[in-house]
Amino acid sequence: MIDLQVIFKDIPFNEERKFPKKQLPELPPCFKPTIWGQPKWGMIAQYRCENLHAYDFGDHWLIHKDKRNPLTHPVEHLVEDAPHVLGAMVGAGLVAAGAAVALYKKSKEKSE
Repeated sequence: MIDLQVIFKDIPFNEERKFPKKQLPELPPCFKPTIWGQPKWGMIAQYRCENLHAYDFGDHWLIHKDKRNPLTHPVEHLVEDAPHVLGAMVGAGLVAAGAAVALYKKSKEKSE
């Protein structure tokens, strides 16, 4: 079996590699299904093993190495590996806070 940890040792973080299933029919046993990851169009499922993240596309795997494992270092993972997700979360929080302030002001005006 292909040793993915060795292959990804010198590959930069978050740089994806495609592995046809003829070359890598199945992932090593350490990979477990996960919901932690940005969905990709056409993927069937996604898996994690330590800092490796694999997407199953049926006929191939798309795999990259994260700096941080989101299961053990969720905040660091957001900052270092998924800043776009962190930005979206902050943006959504600001919109929600703005809406709450607007509703509060409107309810204050009605009560006066």
